[in-house]
Amino acid sequence: MKILKKLVICLWVICLVLPITPGTPAFAKGIKLSKKSITLYVGQTKKIKLKGTAKKPKWSSSKKSVATVTNNGKIKAKKKGTATITAKLGKKKYKCKAKIKEKTVVPPNPTIEPDDSTVAGNYRKLSNYLQNYGEYDAEEGYYYIDDLLTMDNGRTYIQICYNIEGTFDFSTLVTLDTDYGISTNLLTLSITPPEYSEGTLAEIFVSDPSILYYADGTVTLTDLSETNTTITYTSTNATTISERNSLYELGETSLRFGLSNWNTLLEESGSDLTLSDLGFTSYGTNAGG
Repeated sequence: MKILKKLVICLWVICLVLPITPGTPAFAKGIKLSKKSITLYVGQTKKIKLKGTAKKPKWSSSKKSVATVTNNGKIKAKKKGTATITAKLGKKKYKCKAKIKEKTVVPPNPTIEPDDSTVAGNYRKLSNYLQNYGEYDAEEGYYYIDDLLTMDNGRTYIQICYNIEGTFDFSTLVTLDTDYGISTNLLTLSITPPEYSEGTLAEIFVSDPSILYYADGTVTLTDLSETNTTITYTSTNATTISERNSLYELGETSLRFGLSNWNTLLEESGSDLTLSDLGFTSYGTNAGG
C-alpha cells in the first residue's frame, strides 16, 4: 500500500501548515476552473469544470490540432504540444494550460482480447490504461490518475493507482476547515488480484493535528452501492466506544463519497471503465442513489 505512505505525509503537511484564522475560510470562494493546468497523453480525454457557478461557459481551445474541447469541458489530446483551454463566462475568461505528451512506455501486461469483459480482464485494462495514460511516481513505483475537488470549506484529493507489484489502490483524502480547526480524513481501498470480490481498507483521521485515529477493515466489493457502504473493521487505535463509533461512521461516509468520485474519475478519464466493470457490481444500480 505504497500510496498510503505518501498520502499520510501529505495529510500531516496539510494539517501543520494551513493557517486557521477565525472567521476566514481556508479556501477562497469564487468561480474558478477545477484545474489551471493539465497533462494528457495523445488519445487521452479529461473533463474539467468551471466551479462556483450554475451557468454554462463557452469552451474553446487555442490550438485545436493539439487539443480540442467539447461544449461541456471535455478535453481530447490530439498531438504533442501545448494548448490553452478557455472557459468564457460573460466577459470573464478562465484558462487552463494543457500539455500534451506522447506515451512511449510499453505495458508489461499481456495483450487483452477486445471481448475480455471479465472482472479480471477489466482490471488488466485498467492497469494498461494507467501505465499508458497515467502519471508515474518512480520513487514509490506506481501509475495513477487523480483529481482535486475544491469546496468553500475544504478540498478533496481523489486517486486511483496501479502499483508495479500488481495491486490497485483507490484513495480519497478530504481536508475540511471546521469551527474546531483543520480536520483530514484519508481512506484507501486496496485490491489484490486475483481476489476481486473483497478489498482491504485503511482509514486515518487527523484533527488538531495532535489527534490521530486509524482503523483497518475489509469490504465486499459486490455489496457496495450508493446506499450500502458497510465496512467490517478489524483493528483500530480508538479506545472508547464513542471514538470507535465516530470513526466507523466517518469511514462509511468517506467510502460512500469515495465510490462516487472514483466512478466519476474512471468515466471522465477516458478509460471506458466504471466501478461496476471492476467488481463493484451493485454500484450504479440504485436509482437516485
